[in-house]
Amino acid sequence: MLFIGEVQRNDVTLASSVPVSHMRPPIRDESRTVQFCGSAALTAPETRMVKDFVDTQRRTVLASKRRQQIDQYAIHQESEDISPDDTLPRFSCATYVTGAYEQAAIELIDRLIPMKTLADLKQIYTDPQQLAALDDPAQRILLGIGAGSQWPILMVGYLLHSLARTPAQIRSAPYRPSVGDEYFPSNASTANPGLSSP
Repeated sequence: MLFIGEVQRNDVTLASSVPVSHMRPPIRDESRTVQFCGSAALTAPETRMVKDFVDTQRRTVLASKRRQQIDQYAIHQESEDISPDDTLPRFSCATYVTGAYEQAAIELIDRLIPMKTLADLKQIYTDPQQLAALDDPAQRILLGIGAGSQWPILMVGYLLHSLARTPAQIRSAPYRPSVGDEYFPSNASTANPGLSSP
């Protein structure tokens, strides 16, 4: 989720309710209670770039006739799979946030990330609609996992680990996730040894 308030907040606690934009799916703006907070301490120009990203996605979704929830959600999407004809923004919860930060030239997560199998995803995803989509071969194609048996999927846990660093650390290098970091806090000590990393 991306904070979309008009002014920077330094008083946020776990009890705070703040305005956010996030990929539910679909992409939406609403107030949510804070469960985790991390920041790269964006400058005013960087904040404008993130806001431009959010505004562009919001306008595109509103203008689109394809607004069904699962149509907007992509677990995995290779850049070569995205064509100029793609008019509907497609993100996961994590890629929505990392996309906004990339707009401000901040790379939160290293591109070398652990591979995930369908069985792994069924353990990590808990939303009934997403679980049903994972069981449907046609929906898996739409989600970006129609081919192959494992994929480098950007997990929300990786994002949380990335943002659990100081602003200086966030800016100095992207976070390199390890197996187990798909959970926050990490369960690397109890991670399945059969899971592979590139």
